Amino acid sequence: MVRYGKADEILCHYVGQTEYGGEPSGAYTTTPIGYPIEIVPQFDPELRRVFVLRSGSYAGEPIRILSGKESVKWRITWLQPDMGDYGGYVQKCLFTEGKNLWLLVRLYRDASNNFQIVSRGLKCSQMTVRGSIGEPIQWTMELVGMDLSTPDTLPGTPTFGEEPTGDPWDWDDCYLEYDAGGGMVEMGEVTDFEFRIETRLKPVYVFKSTGAKVLDSLEEVEVLPSARITANLTSEEFLDYLVGKTEVDLRLNLGDGKYIQLNDGRFRAVEPTINLDDLIAQRLDFQARTWSHNFT
Repeated sequence: MVRYGKADEILCHYVGQTEYGGEPSGAYTTTPIGYPIEIVPQFDPELRRVFVLRSGSYAGEPIRILSGKESVKWRITWLQPDMGDYGGYVQKCLFTEGKNLWLLVRLYRDASNNFQIVSRGLKCSQMTVRGSIGEPIQWTMELVGMDLSTPDTLPGTPTFGEEPTGDPWDWDDCYLEYDAGGGMVEMGEVTDFEFRIETRLKPVYVFKSTGAKVLDSLEEVEVLPSARITANLTSEEFLDYLVGKTEVDLRLNLGDGKYIQLNDGRFRAVEPTINLDDLIAQRLDFQARTWSHNFT
């Protein structure tokens, strides 16, 4: 019996697809997401017990257990190194090129003990970037997809792209800036941050001649950018922005010259915690109308 663990080879790669639910063909090269630290595939067949009126010893029991709309979700958490020499960033594939992902996760012990999980049609429903003092920057994507399988062979002739080798983006690679109308200035005293891009996706199921219960498409309904920041209290500035309902742009500067910017936003909450701690901290909740980035 094999008990797979972190000492085994675990590969998490993707190939961007322009057609929804497509898969690679011919000769192609997969791209690593980065340095994964948690991968969680979820498949829900939406099982339902079917009851009918009946006589005999089976009365009161379901006649069948049927599946409804098959739901596929993934949650992937990773550390982000520079990817310029390793096939590019998954953020570019999803948010610049607007593609959906064909995803491959492969667990490998040896030639006799290995398997792979494959999903098609994956789009990002939520991306979160978190940073804390003394910790590497952590990314999490929640994905919704068309299907999930464990095939013995892969389509076409794949070449697994080279894994990155550089340092993951660390806390000292990042800083925040904001613009309340006078240009971008550095946001000092920040100790924790979380930037979140939530994309509300509408799953579309239709009747098909194939009888498939999988998604036909995933339509983007709306995008909700937000941020949560903890900072040392040094003045009343952000309380004034809250009370005055001041429009602010908020930028997270990352490694490799990349950034995520939340535009035309307002602070939803500014909460200084005044207690017996050595320093007074304030928690800032921020909501924006739009967002931009330079993962290109």
